[in-house]
Amino acid sequence: MCLTCNPYCGRCHPPRKRRPVQCPDCGATNAFEDGNLARTECSFCGGRLPEVRTQPTVRCRYTGLLCSEPCGRAKESPPKGAAPAHCEERVAPLDAAAFAKTLRHGPSEG
Repeated sequence: MCLTCNPYCGRCHPPRKRRPVQCPDCGATNAFEDGNLARTECSFCGGRLPEVRTQPTVRCRYTGLLCSEPCGRAKESPPKGAAPAHCEERVAPLDAAAFAKTLRHGPSEG
């Protein structure tokens, strides 16, 4: 664990904040302090912001479990001879039924 936690780091837990993004149209820096991390429009000119890079679901080497928001520990192995550790920050992937509910329905599936 870090002495002073940086919310953008992602080393010991998934990043807590989205990094500020520069608008390609007007050049203004958009911070996400309002909590709307999924915002895709510039708050100054209304232009389209760059896509957020997301990490794929991986099998964490530290815990041995699948994690949909892996942190830096996902690439670490537990200490030699120790059982896989427990992770308080693990985000379990959606099961098939929950994933299907998140999909956008087309006009014929309304």
